[in-house]
Amino acid sequence: TINSIYPNPFNPTTTITILLSRSDKINISIYDLDGRLVQKLFQGFLKQGNHEFKLDASNFSSGPYVIVLSDSDKRIAQLISLIK
Repeated sequence: TINSIYPNPFNPTTTITILLSRSDKINISIYDLDGRLVQKLFQGFLKQGNHEFKLDASNFSSGPYVIVLSDSDKRIAQLISLIK
């Protein structure tokens, strides 16, 4: 579960906090609205609990993006906005 993305809108960094109900292999990716992968933020195994990730979008263009969190069971997407 994505607990929070703060700040949102952001410039140029934001913090993504997730809560895992069990240990699992996790992928966190950033996509533009055309569905193109912009950045893989994290890929690997995480233990149950809270985890925090920093997204530095200094090289991104202003606009909306989608954060996709996936594990072995589901995919969760959340919209973020970069304002420069």
